[in-house]
Amino acid sequence: LSLIHNLLAQFTEDSDIQMYAGELYIRLGNYERALEHFKRMYELDPKSIATQVKYASVNLNYGDELEAYEILSSLDTESIASVELKNEVIWLLANFEESQNEYDKALSLLSTVLRSDPWNVSYLVKQQICQIHLLTSDKYQVDSVLESLEQGREENLDWQTFDQQTQEFLDDHMLEIAYG
Repeated sequence: LSLIHNLLAQFTEDSDIQMYAGELYIRLGNYERALEHFKRMYELDPKSIATQVKYASVNLNYGDELEAYEILSSLDTESIASVELKNEVIWLLANFEESQNEYDKALSLLSTVLRSDPWNVSYLVKQQICQIHLLTSDKYQVDSVLESLEQGREENLDWQTFDQQTQEFLDDHMLEIAYG
């Protein structure tokens, strides 16, 4: 932490140092402070696609979702040379749409990233969550186990409840699943 603060004092106008400070504060759980550094990073280098994507990603997870969406939707994904960066933009847009309960839009975006990275577990889990949301009524809620897996948290998962809810869902939607 002191090293980052020394670098910040020495290189106040360096967007990379601001990014490193932001990442450090995220790891420490200080999201408000992290957002300050990512915002400064964005102010210092607003034209960089990588900077825009990083700032939008942090905002989507810890800050202002609408600002993140505005930044991401302003990017022309077809002109982004890096496949990884292009996929990141589309992935983040899918996450925004899912957070707004726009599951059809999220699924459309996910199908785009899955074409270039078909074995990405995060994409596949998010796709399943969106499909479940579309299939279910208010009677069902997306399982907390799936949400935890999607967010990369695997500790303390309630597999018994997951199995029970999965069986109930299967019983109620057997035909749609088999022939849908």
